[in-house]
Amino acid sequence: MTFRVSVADADKAGDELAPANEAIVARLSLAPRVSDPASLAQAKLDRQDLADRIGRVEAFFKPLKASAYALWQTLCKRERTILDPLRHLDQEKAAEIREYHDAEQRERRRLEQEAAEAARHDAEARALAEAAALEQTGDADVAEAVIAEAIAAPAPVVVLPDPFAGVQTFTRRWHWKYAGGPMDVKQTPPDLVARALARVPLDFHTLDEKKIGQYVRAMKGSASIAGLDVYFTDEPNR
Repeated sequence: MTFRVSVADADKAGDELAPANEAIVARLSLAPRVSDPASLAQAKLDRQDLADRIGRVEAFFKPLKASAYALWQTLCKRERTILDPLRHLDQEKAAEIREYHDAEQRERRRLEQEAAEAARHDAEARALAEAAALEQTGDADVAEAVIAEAIAAPAPVVVLPDPFAGVQTFTRRWHWKYAGGPMDVKQTPPDLVARALARVPLDFHTLDEKKIGQYVRAMKGSASIAGLDVYFTDEPNR
């Protein structure tokens, strides 16, 4: 079964309200500015009419939006119900593949180290045999140089074939994060927060709008915050 939500129908919602409201907007946009008691009284009446119209439009769309939001929540919940077991199983399989891959790589590195150690022992044995032969022929200085060269030689490097080279065994998702800033202001000492904000460019600073709003609503006209303008709006009660 396929559920469809028509965007076209939603785009036409409230069509019966639009003409009258568009007409009043057009008419009042051309009304004279308040300049005397009569125009003041008319402006107040106009605002009351506008408040009534705004209330009717909001009342019309409120149940539609609530229904759409409830539908959205239900769809998201249903989606999670189906997806979560799949994602959980996928994560388990990815972990198994990763563990096997990592174990194989560790074993490959161990074998490489063993092979390198064996190669080193072989090289030392050949150097000792060569030095012993030189000493028997009376070339003690050359024999000493051979041994010194063997001691100074870098450790041999052995690279075994990687069985996973060129084979995509699992997919990784890269999650980019950051460090060095106040991750959680509530848990970060104030001095560390101040130092972090002093270094971070202003483009990445964020105002605590919730805290500012609480302060402005509490202090009203006496509120004062450097860099911000505190003001009020006059809206009709509905």
